[in-house]
Amino acid sequence: MTEYKSIVNVDSAYYALIEQDNDAGYVVGTPKRLAPAMELKGASESSSETQYADGEVNDIVGAEGPTKFEIKLPSLPEDTASELLGSVYDTATGRFFDDADPAQAPFFALGYRFKKSNGKYRYRWYLRCRAEKPDEEGMSESDKVSLGTTTLKIVAVKTMHKFDLKGDGSRVKSVKRVHGDEEIVNFDGATWFNAVQTPVAGTPGAFSVTPVPADGATGVSVSANLTLTFSNPLAGGREAGIT
Repeated sequence: MTEYKSIVNVDSAYYALIEQDNDAGYVVGTPKRLAPAMELKGASESSSETQYADGEVNDIVGAEGPTKFEIKLPSLPEDTASELLGSVYDTATGRFFDDADPAQAPFFALGYRFKKSNGKYRYRWYLRCRAEKPDEEGMSESDKVSLGTTTLKIVAVKTMHKFDLKGDGSRVKSVKRVHGDEEIVNFDGATWFNAVQTPVAGTPGAFSVTPVPADGATGVSVSANLTLTFSNPLAGGREAGIT
């Protein structure tokens, strides 16, 4: 089954600076290329507590904290690093002045994709991230080739802004990540990196239904099954109430 294929590559790492993230809205700039990605590791901090009553498990309550990333890059351009860390750039001399306070570093969205062994992709956008100063590695030249790398550390948390996830006001929440997979029905990653993908519920086209047997059909057995094909997907569980 194709949905269980292994991850074989990570690429297309992008970032976009957040211009607004509050009750009034979530606004980001145009995505920019981060750098070619060699390796990406991410892990979420989480905890849970189990409550017992009458000698049995009564409830399990969990909480999720930040997701911490390490992205290994061949190199990180000076202007990109400066922008992510909030350093000052002197255009007259082409120099960067690292006076940045880590607590004042700008927030940004982080996007990338994974390639699976069948050639299909999984896509990611983390919506509120902050970078730490990257680790750098360099070695003296010798008779053996050694390639230095840069490791960028990033922390992702939920947005301050709360999104209407279902479009009907029933689930208004802060969001950490928007993701998708090419093998999921209705998903299309063609424009995934053109803009940061925010959780805005899609508006379906005009709704129609095609019955089989057709409306007005004659000579149909009274025991024949009636099949309804809808032009748009139904919300989860709605089809169970159709008769």
